[in-house]
Amino acid sequence: MRFIVAAALVLIVAVGCESKSKQEEQDLLAVSTPLPLDPTDVPELTEWWTNGTQLLQLSESGVYRLYPGINRYHMPMERGQWTRRNYAALWIEPYAELPRQPARVSIRRVGDELHLDVRNLQPMSSLSGPPEVLEDRLIGNWTGDVGSLRLSADLRYSFSRQGPRRSGPASLGREEGSWQVQDDFLILQPDSRGLRPTFVRVHEADDEMFLETQDGRLVPAPVFFDGS
Repeated sequence: MRFIVAAALVLIVAVGCESKSKQEEQDLLAVSTPLPLDPTDVPELTEWWTNGTQLLQLSESGVYRLYPGINRYHMPMERGQWTRRNYAALWIEPYAELPRQPARVSIRRVGDELHLDVRNLQPMSSLSGPPEVLEDRLIGNWTGDVGSLRLSADLRYSFSRQGPRRSGPASLGREEGSWQVQDDFLILQPDSRGLRPTFVRVHEADDEMFLETQDGRLVPAPVFFDGS
């Protein structure tokens, strides 16, 4: 009789421990598993997404751009069309693939954040805007004794020089072309054939920025308000 009672107590304790272990396992799983999307509450998708390594743009026009880094001024590694067919996924179709092969991109909710699963890349989370890079701080007007330089967001520039760019009268006057940034250098590539690019060093220190050309310094042009 004592043996039967002891065995029953052991069995009860074992079942209780097993139930507790299963409950703890279920609680842990509930915390770590992303919540599914509610089909009645379709979330809005922002334009910019990143995983810290790559950058994705979903434009309102239906064009997407996938960048190898977080700099949107660099060449995308992939470009194409995107469409959203349901609340839990969107589809991307690269232009470079013929015939174009649509790829499914899952939309998941992890806590209060939305995540996109793009192929085998790390999950991407939404951004309120694109990451700021050096190009953003260079866009605008620059002035100095050497002339005035305008850098546009489309990576075009115009440079009105007040002094010789190089020896010879052909280097005087207004110059237009394309610009890009490599490391700490601004590279101005003229449209005119025969003119070599100009390398301009970018200096940033103590909230001050200026451009150092071989002929002199350029600083941000002052902005005047007309009060209207």
